[in-house]
Amino acid sequence: LDAKKSEFGAVLAAADKRSLGDAKAKLGKLLGWERWSANKHRIELCDEVQALAASGLHPDALQAKITELKARWAELDKLDGLDAEAAKALGIGKRFRALCFEAIKPAQGYFDKRKELRGLKREETEILITRAQTLLTSAEVATPKALLDARGDLSERMRNLDQLDPKARAVLSKQIREINDGLSEKLNEQRKVAETDKRKLIARLRRDLIGAEPSAAIAAAKTAQSEWKSLSRADRKIEDELWAELRGLVDPHFANAKAADEKLRTDESEKAAAAEDIINRTRALVSVVHAEHSVASALEKLENEWRAHMQADVPVEKPNA
Repeated sequence: LDAKKSEFGAVLAAADKRSLGDAKAKLGKLLGWERWSANKHRIELCDEVQALAASGLHPDALQAKITELKARWAELDKLDGLDAEAAKALGIGKRFRALCFEAIKPAQGYFDKRKELRGLKREETEILITRAQTLLTSAEVATPKALLDARGDLSERMRNLDQLDPKARAVLSKQIREINDGLSEKLNEQRKVAETDKRKLIARLRRDLIGAEPSAAIAAAKTAQSEWKSLSRADRKIEDELWAELRGLVDPHFANAKAADEKLRTDESEKAAAAEDIINRTRALVSVVHAEHSVASALEKLENEWRAHMQADVPVEKPNA
């Protein structure tokens, strides 16, 4: 209204001037009421902050409450049209800030310790990120286990980023996601190479087993199994399929060798039992007194039976004559 008043100048009638004066007076009264109401709210806010000192709230809850009260105080300053400097000059504003400081002071040790721990967690996270980055950029080929371990460590740290300072979380979270994507890509490349190598191994073994003698087949099967262990793992599903295919080739030969070995042990056991029986009967014979011709005839019969049952390669003890 004051800005527009100069445009009218003398045109304004006395009645208009009186009306303008009355409006400004009423406006001034309204502004006074508003300031009185705002100051009343400021006193209430001071009382709330003062009561927080004995509230027993957790430090985080205490900090959140003080932040809320400060926001309400700033809204009152805005309604009063106070800039930052004018707000600081208010005596009640100084009291409010002092009460906030006193309310948060008992929890300061907690915040200092948390800041220290968050700093340590950030250092640990940055070390993990650097190690994983080295696996991706080094000329030396990283093992699948090293890649899996690095990805697992970073994933675990991602789940616990709330242990870090909020300002650092976004940056570190982005770095972890990018590096984990790189680790996964390198793992997939290695798994494809492993799949190719194992398919070649199976194809070579299949050729070696065609028409192979039992001993040669067993040797080829053992060599294939040993080489399989030295290769990296393919994708889990493909790895299981390829392993089943390999077992399908080698298991029959191992089963045949086991059956032949068991048969050999059974035959040797039977031969040993027969030899033991002949020995026992011979010992029984020499312990009985007979005519000389009868003993000689019995011994000849036992020796013939010995030759019939025993093979030269069976290690049994022949009794003394």
